[in-house]
Parts: sequence; structure tokens; C-alpha cells
Amino acid sequence: MHALGRCVNPGDLLIVFSSSETRKDDPMAPLRNVASAPWWAGVSGLAAVVALVAAAVFWWFPRPAGPAPVVVAATGSSSPSGSAGTAGTAHPVRRAGTLTVHTGWGYDLDATGRGPWPYVKGRWGEREDVGYYVFEGDPRVTARADGDRVAVLPPAASYDYRDCAAAAFTGAADHPPTGPDVQPGRGICVRTSDDHLALLTVTAYDRDGVTVNVTVWQ
Repeated sequence: MHALGRCVNPGDLLIVFSSSETRKDDPMAPLRNVASAPWWAGVSGLAAVVALVAAAVFWWFPRPAGPAPVVVAATGSSSPSGSAGTAGTAHPVRRAGTLTVHTGWGYDLDATGRGPWPYVKGRWGEREDVGYYVFEGDPRVTARADGDRVAVLPPAASYDYRDCAAAAFTGAADHPPTGPDVQPGRGICVRTSDDHLALLTVTAYDRDGVTVNVTVWQ
């Protein structure tokens, strides 16, 4: 009991504090420091090691090559008259289908979509590109009157874009396709109001109208 009530000398305090310091030559000092470090210091150190190992594996092993790019040739939807363009390249088709051009009606060949081509009866507007009528018993296909818009193709087994691109267009009033030009199998080219080339291949005709396979190119 007497020892517990003894006062502490200042020299004893100096010895206590100096003994708590880690000696530089103490071989167990690193282990003591690690053991006394907070737990999150060890977790962060382990994460750094894992990141270094992952980076080494990523750069050491070659990465697998991705799939080769697929190159698709630009082609348009084909019609019985084909869609080939100049210089051996395919020319895109804007629209293709069968059309019956009724007598006295005008049709807009620039229109797209799955429905019928737009038309007007009687007086044409700004959009109509092709029409049909019978004059003195002869069937006639007509086109717009604002420039050289129609061309008659010579007889052939089939036609394509190159035929219309190389055709000699004239005004509809100068040389309208008529008589032999409107027989089944014959080809007629029309330049639309939007300057697209259209091929009309005749399949049948009578006084009420002419039926054609139409291909309009971009």
C-alpha cells in the first residue's frame, strides 16, 4: 500500500516515455507497426496489389480480335428491267412497281411509299410526270411539257438504268411515244419533276389506259 502512494520522480517519467519509442535496431518493429495499423490500411494495400496483377495480365496476354467488319455492296431493289448503273455499279432504286395509267390522268412518279402513285384527273399540276391518252386510234404516253422529259427506247429483251441514262430525251410534244412505241415489251424513259429517271416497260394497253412496270431511280 505504501508503494502505491509513492510519488513518481520526474526521472521515472523520462524512462517510461523513452521506453515506449521503437528502437531502430528492433527486428520486430515492422511487425508491430503492421499490427498496430488500422484495418482499412491493409485492405487498401491488398487492392493495390490486385490492381497491379490485373494490369500485368492485361498487357501480357494478347486480346482476342473482334469480328471483321461486314461490307455490303450498295444495291437497290430490282425490277424486271434491272437496276444496274453506269461503270458497273448498282444504282439505287427509289421505287418500283406496276402502274396503270388511266386515260386523261396524270401521275407523280417521284412519290414514295407502298400506296398508289398520286394522280390528278384532267389538268396537271406541278408534280405530275406521266399521262396517257388515245389520239385518232393511236395510244400515246405523254410527259411534262417543261423541257426534254421523255425518251423512246429501241426494242430490246430488257432495259435498265443505263438505257435511260444514255437515252435521247425530247419534249413530250416533239416526239410522244405512240403506236409501235406503246406495244407490250417496249421501254419508255421519263425524267420526273425532281429530275429522277423513270423506266416504264409496257405490259398492256387499251383505250382506257396503259399498264407499265415502273422503276424510278434516285
